[in-house]
Order: sequence, then structure tokens, then C-alpha cells
Amino acid sequence: MTYRYISTMRAVIIALLILVSSFIAVFSQPAFTEEQIVLGVYPNGTVSVVHYIQVSEDQVFIDVKALTKPLEPVIAAGQSLYDTEVIEVDGTYYIRIYAPDRGILTISYLTKDLVIEEGPSLYKLSFNSTSPVVVVLAEGLVPFKAPKSALLNITDGKYIVSFPQGAYELLYYCIVKPPVFVVKATITDVEYKEQVGSGENVEIKVHVLNSGNGTGTVFVKLFRDDVMLGSESITLEPNESKTILFKVSAPSTLFNVEKLNLRIECGHDGEVDDTRYITINVNPAIGYEMLILVVAVILVAIVSALFIIMRKTSRKPSILSVPLTELDYVIVDMLKKGDYVQSSLVKILRERGVPTSTIYRHLDKLEKYGIIRRDRRDGLVIVSLVQEIEF
Repeated sequence: MTYRYISTMRAVIIALLILVSSFIAVFSQPAFTEEQIVLGVYPNGTVSVVHYIQVSEDQVFIDVKALTKPLEPVIAAGQSLYDTEVIEVDGTYYIRIYAPDRGILTISYLTKDLVIEEGPSLYKLSFNSTSPVVVVLAEGLVPFKAPKSALLNITDGKYIVSFPQGAYELLYYCIVKPPVFVVKATITDVEYKEQVGSGENVEIKVHVLNSGNGTGTVFVKLFRDDVMLGSESITLEPNESKTILFKVSAPSTLFNVEKLNLRIECGHDGEVDDTRYITINVNPAIGYEMLILVVAVILVAIVSALFIIMRKTSRKPSILSVPLTELDYVIVDMLKKGDYVQSSLVKILRERGVPTSTIYRHLDKLEKYGIIRRDRRDGLVIVSLVQEIEF
């Protein structure tokens, strides 16, 4: 009996120990783990810090230890963007992220507290982390001294140094490129007359500026189409400006306005830095007023000639010049006795067996030749004899 009791108690104790161990394992598991920290180092000493966090449980908030005091803004991103707050506890800074989702979470911020200048172009990066750290040096930054435990790589011209967890210092150089002095010619203004006369001498003033940072010789050339009309070379210091004067002759034109299209180029060492196009209107030797006067005189002469011709053609026709028929003579003979109402005249002729259409056709012909005239009076058409014709 005693032996059975002891065995039972032993089994209960073992079960309790297993249960307690399970509870301890569950409740001791952290809500998140920091997988890695990436530091991006820039030539001006600014460092971008990115924490990679694996969130395993839903929490109201989590506190992640920052490497140093973060500069605002602090951005936490996962399945969405999360609200953050920087908290200081005894000189240590923590970043509190509210209601993060499960999964990978990144926390990003900038700082200027991790880098100090050790000498001319020599800088030291210091940090202490409980997670692995990857340092990415910007282009132009070269590692000088690193711990033996660090792993060095080069990717796309950038040095990448990997550190295990711990406190480290990394010395690096900032390579300063020597300044490059260049000359650049720029046309700032062109002065010229937009209207000139035929064959007139034209002055063109070109204002040229050296907008580069070096002293040098620049050229200025003037072209019409592909023909060079002039060229000058001058030496200019940075931001110095000078004026070049070109003189050209406008083309000769008698009646039409001609356009003088010019191209101005400036540059240095055979390379064109700037180009400007201008257009000058060349007025004809005979001005518009004179041309209008000549045209007016010609028009008056033409109108006068036409008037004389019309007067000649409108003289009284004769039997030889006007083709009249027997019916025409009958109408004229009737009108010699006095004016007729057209309808009465037509009625009389119809009674003599002449068709109505024939009567009107002959009346139209006589009126065309100016022998008769038809006027409308009080709603009636009156036919009158204008010119007498010898039979």
C-alpha cells in the first residue's frame, strides 16, 4: 500500500513539473525579436537607421531600443504604418510602436550622434547593438580600420561592413574629389534693329557671359544659313561678360520685304555652348507708299480706258451695226407714235399672229441695244423709244 502511494505521488509530481515547465516556456517567449539593424552612412555624417523586427504576438504596443537619440520623424511600417513615440529612460532611448501586426516590422529614423570627425576627412562610427548590424557606406566613403570580426564586401561601388552583436567602432575616410574648373559661354542678350532698309549696314551686338567656374577663351560666330559672316574670340573670367559687335550688309530688294535670318553661336574649345536665332526684316528700296501710288495710277488708267471703251460701245446703233428683223422695225414704228403699256403692245402684236414669247424676246433685244426702254410706273410697264432708227 505504501509502495503504491509513493508511485502515485511521484507521477503527480512529474506531471506538475511538466505543466509548470510548459507555462514557463510559453510566458517567457518574447512578443518580438530584433533580426537585424542596417546603418546607412552618408558623407555629411548623417546615419539612417533601420531596425528589422519580427513580431510574433499581438500586443497593445512594443518598445524597441534605439541605438541613439532618433531624429523625427520615426517611421514604423509593416502591413501598414503605425503610430510611434520616442521614450527616454535613464539616457536610453526606446521607440514605442502601437498595435503592430504580426510579421516583419521596420523602424526607420535618422541620427547624427553615431559619427564623429577624427581628423581631416577621417570619421569614426560607434554603436552598441544586441543584434547583428550591417553598415552601408555611401559612395566616396572608404573603410580605414575595422574590427577583425567584421566582414567587408563591395557592392555597386559601395563598401558594406557586417558586424555581429556587440559594441564596435569603424574608422573610414571621405574621399574629396578635386574641383573641376570649366568654361561655359552663354549669350545673355542680342541687340539689333528689327527693321532695316535695302542694302543698309546692320549692327548686331552680342552680350556673352562666362557662366562657368574657370577662366578661358570663348568664341562668338555669326552665320547666315551655313555661311559664316563673322567670328570673334575673347578671354573671360568666371561671371565676366563682354559685348561683341558684328557689322553686316542687308540684302538689296526692290519691291518685296525680305527676311534676313541669322544664327549666333558661342562656345569654347570647338564646342558650342549656346545658340541664338534672330530675324531682321529688310524693307524694299521702293517703299510701300510709292508702290501703292504706282498701283493706284495703273488702276486709274485701266478704269479710264474701260470707261472710254464703254462710251464708244454705247453710241447710237445703226442699221449696219444692229441686226434688226421685220418685227423689230414694226415695234419701233409703233413706238414712234408714243409710249405703250407693255401688255397693250403685246396684245396688239398677238392679234397680228405673233407669239407672245417672240414678242418678249424682241423687246429684250431692243432694250439690250438701247433702242427702247421699259420703265415701271404705277404698277404698269411702259415701253418708250430711246433711239430712232432709219428704215
